[in-house]
Amino acid sequence: MVDGHRLYARQDCPGVHRLVLESGDSAEPFLRLLDAYCAELGGDVAAAEDLYREIAAADPRASAAHEALFRLRDIESLAGEARARRKERAFAAQSAASRSDVAEVDTAATPVYPPGAYAAAIQGWVLLDYAVRSDGTVTDVVALESEPPFVFDRAAVATVGQWIYAADVTRETFRKKLRYEFRIDRIGLPRVRDDY
Repeated sequence: MVDGHRLYARQDCPGVHRLVLESGDSAEPFLRLLDAYCAELGGDVAAAEDLYREIAAADPRASAAHEALFRLRDIESLAGEARARRKERAFAAQSAASRSDVAEVDTAATPVYPPGAYAAAIQGWVLLDYAVRSDGTVTDVVALESEPPFVFDRAAVATVGQWIYAADVTRETFRKKLRYEFRIDRIGLPRVRDDY
């Protein structure tokens, strides 16, 4: 798993695919997941969807299955809206928001560092866009960009979706952007930083 994550972080998709082929039927689910990420990045969305479905069906309770299902939902949500248009919409909504929409997070969960990325010492970030309702709840969380692609998306989206901002019934729903950084500090502990 560690070798696969390191290859993927270097964007060596042929190397990831070679590891999957060498492992045959015994390929770890996370290695197969990285292979599916590569297929999706390479533009073969149909092959990626097939791989994601296989991973999810093999062991529905496994973490890799949850990651695969997350990617399938994201692909489905993009069927009617290209990623570039989604990003443009998010930036337009953010720039249209007034400064009175600045709110503080009351309750903020911290994302879990994905175990495979942590074991391979992979660091990265996710740029998120989301809506904050007047009751303080967060909705419509979307990963706009990430590096390396897809590795940290689910952790960041799931965590921000649990956040609660200070309620303000006089405030309309507004959008925010956030860049979550996943880093490992000097003594090997995971560190997550939000800054945007």
